[in-house]
Amino acid sequence: MDASGLLYQAHRKAALAFARSIVRDTNDAEDVFHEAFTKTIQAITNGAGPSENFLAYLNTAVRTTAAGWWKRNSRELPVETGDLDHCVPRDPRDEEDLLDHAAYEHVIAALLSLPERWQKVLWYADVLQHKPRHIATLMGITPNAASALILRARNGLRGAYADMLKA
Repeated sequence: MDASGLLYQAHRKAALAFARSIVRDTNDAEDVFHEAFTKTIQAITNGAGPSENFLAYLNTAVRTTAAGWWKRNSRELPVETGDLDHCVPRDPRDEEDLLDHAAYEHVIAALLSLPERWQKVLWYADVLQHKPRHIATLMGITPNAASALILRARNGLRGAYADMLKA
């Protein structure tokens, strides 16, 4: 533990600067650096880490960690729930077809009460109109599992909406 503290002090500044050059956001760079440093110390503890040139090994870990962060974060784009209002058509000719505001709020609340996995599969199936075999690829499951998940998510949304109306 003392040695890892010394390594941290000796290489923090250089490795953090390298992380900032890759990630750009200071907070994310800090997170990437700390995750990479932890992985490097774990590798050393398990006998697989560097025996020489710690900084080069650490910088490689920083690069790998940053790539992993980028890959995870590029898959999903967070959306504020307030931004969903822009998805509803506001054409006055369609006013009769639109849900009244209270019903709309119930639908949003019901959708947000569902597990994230169900929200995602409903988005792929009902909004983007993807086929179950494509959804299966996106979610890392079989096409049959995707079909079953879509059915469960739709039933879950119906139930959650009914619960919202009762409340």
